[in-house]
Amino acid sequence: MMATRTPLSPQALALSATLTGHTGAVWCVAWSPEGGLLASAGADASVRLWAPPPGVLDGGHRLADGGIDRDKGRRDGLDVEAAAEADGAEEAAAGWTCLFTVGSDVFPRTVRSVAWNPDGHSLAAACFDATVTILELLPGPPPSLVVAAVLEGHESEVKSVAWSSGGALLATASRDKSVWIWEVGGTSPDDVECVAVLTAHTADVKALAWHPAAELLASASYDDTVRVWAEDEDDWYATGVLSAHTSTVWGVAWERAGAARRLVTVSDDQTVVVYRRVPPLVAGGEDRWVVMWRLGAENPPRDGGDPVGVHRRPIYAVDWGRGGWIATACGDDCVRVFGPPRGTRPPPAVADEWASNSEADAPPPLPPGADAGAIPISSDAPPSKGQSAPPAGSAPPSVDTDDAPAADDGSAFVLVGVAAPAHAGDVNSVAWHPVDERVLASAGDDGAVRVWRLPCGG
Repeated sequence: MMATRTPLSPQALALSATLTGHTGAVWCVAWSPEGGLLASAGADASVRLWAPPPGVLDGGHRLADGGIDRDKGRRDGLDVEAAAEADGAEEAAAGWTCLFTVGSDVFPRTVRSVAWNPDGHSLAAACFDATVTILELLPGPPPSLVVAAVLEGHESEVKSVAWSSGGALLATASRDKSVWIWEVGGTSPDDVECVAVLTAHTADVKALAWHPAAELLASASYDDTVRVWAEDEDDWYATGVLSAHTSTVWGVAWERAGAARRLVTVSDDQTVVVYRRVPPLVAGGEDRWVVMWRLGAENPPRDGGDPVGVHRRPIYAVDWGRGGWIATACGDDCVRVFGPPRGTRPPPAVADEWASNSEADAPPPLPPGADAGAIPISSDAPPSKGQSAPPAGSAPPSVDTDDAPAADDGSAFVLVGVAAPAHAGDVNSVAWHPVDERVLASAGDDGAVRVWRLPCGG
């Protein structure tokens, strides 16, 4: 029997803190793996490291006292109390502390993206000078970030960096249309070697996201597509080319819960698209990527028709949190949170052959020269730019946007939370806290980093 849905009224996100210090647009925010630190990167050619006060991020979870271990007085390996008292530490709003800043002495131009290694001991920073810098975290006190390695090879601005779930691989993306994959040694962050250069995109590569359990990489591009990459005996190939958008794809994120078979993308075309991977029917066959859900002006969220749920400008970033919520950062100055309607069940946590850190556990290779196609939203939908229409008589998609909200599998989403406005200008980045599933950070053109909480009931 199908569950009864109760539309959720979107709630206002509760502002916990506004962190100031950047002197230009803030392009990216990233939580440390245990959630005790927040890194931000901006147009002022700097990376800042922030720490919350005790008790701010518990949210009823195991992250007691904001990530502080009372016995050791340490958060993510740092002596936070001593660090806050050290010379140079800056007090931010609501008790947050700027622990350290890496500035123009290291970065000559804008820092566009930052990402933490899953071990929490280093982070990578993408710079517009065409380099990637790996910064090593030293516990102090006071804590500090030091340059461990500078990666060169891209021919133009580096737009995105992302670590694989095991931390052995670092992916970098650039305006030069390429994605580089680097192997990082297990003994030190300066032991780095480029193992692949992927050049299938035909325009800037804007964003990267690794699968949360497998060595599977998604890249989003100015060429209106997302490519999903996998490795087969040291060769990387595109196991999927997703073409549901009609303009630049700015952001991409994997589902973190269950089998993590779903992928969300956001675009300059003001839409959000959720894809689901359909494994091949036979070994060695092609993967299919089915559009499960699409949000845009022509099909607003089924939450009672609240117009705030529709993005009115390009969507620049997206993140899919461990609580199952999708957050978007939009050029209309808003942050929106979408979740399954009340009364629906999340997708079952079935085993996925990709959900493993084992090198041997990879998707089957495609035939030479073949790409796995993304099934369009409906058989009547016009093809995306640069993509031909499906052949006559081809099978309709497994799920389209007309049928998805009626499915009882968590494939549909409604607006559950919003900050309108969240910033005094474009919102460039959103990041869910890795432990406290209702905490969200955002960054904007106004030079601010903000920390939000989704109220209970969302």
